[in-house]
Amino acid sequence: MPISTISLLAHKVTQPIKALCGLLLFISPLAVALDWHPYHASYDALRSGRKLGSAQQILEYAGDNQYRLSYHSEASFLFFSDERREFSLFRLDCEKLIPLEYQYQRSGTGKDRATHIRFDDELGKLFVNDKTHPWQAELDNQLYQLAMRAALQQGQREFHFPIVNERGDFRTLDFKAVAEEKLTLPYGQIEAIKVARIREGSDRETFYWFAPSLNYLLVRIQQFKDGDEQADLLLRRYQPAQLADQTAQKNNP
Repeated sequence: MPISTISLLAHKVTQPIKALCGLLLFISPLAVALDWHPYHASYDALRSGRKLGSAQQILEYAGDNQYRLSYHSEASFLFFSDERREFSLFRLDCEKLIPLEYQYQRSGTGKDRATHIRFDDELGKLFVNDKTHPWQAELDNQLYQLAMRAALQQGQREFHFPIVNERGDFRTLDFKAVAEEKLTLPYGQIEAIKVARIREGSDRETFYWFAPSLNYLLVRIQQFKDGDEQADLLLRRYQPAQLADQTAQKNNP
C-alpha cells in the first residue's frame, strides 16, 4: 500500500480517537460546599456504540486539608493507542479550592508529551515546566470540573473558567446548563444536569452531564464534530473511598 494511502487511513482512524482521548482527560479560589468524601469512578469510552477504551478518576485526601485528584485513561483502535495520566494536588482553605500542582503525561501512537505546573499563591506565580508566569486565578486542566460541580450545586447555570490546559496553554472555557435529563448508563439510570461547552464559530460540540445524587459527579461527556459523534464517555462504576478500598483488598488479598 502506498505511503500516502496509509497516511490518509491513519488520519481517518486517529482523528476520532484523538477526539475521544481529549474527552478522557476531563483554580481560582472558589467557595464550595461539596461533600469532599474521596471516591473512585470508572468510565467506558465509546464511539458510535463501540467501546474503544476506559478511564478512571480518583479523589483522595492527602492530609493537612490537601486533596489529590488523579486520572488515567487508555484507548486503542487498530494500530492506534493512547494512554494519559493527570494528577492535581490542591488545598481546601476556608471552603476555597487552591491549586498547588498539576502533572500530565501522554504516551502511545505519535508524540509523547509531559507537562508539570506548580502554583504559588503566595508569590502570585505559576511555573509551567521551565517557564514562569503570573498566576491570575487560572484553574488546571482537571480542577475546573470540581469548580463547575460546586457552582451547579449553588444553583449557577453559566460558567467561565480561565485555565492552564494540559499543554501549558492559557484558555478560558465557557459553559451553560441547558437541560435536566434521565440517563441510562452502564452504571444504571440516573438524573443529571446537561451542560454545553460554548464555542463561538466552532464545528465541535461537547456536552457534560453531572448527577446531583452523586454529589454532582461528572457521569457523561459526549463530543460531536460537524454533527457526527466523535466520542462518548459513560460512567460505569462509582465507589466512595471506603467501599473502593474494601473492593481493592478483595481483589488483592
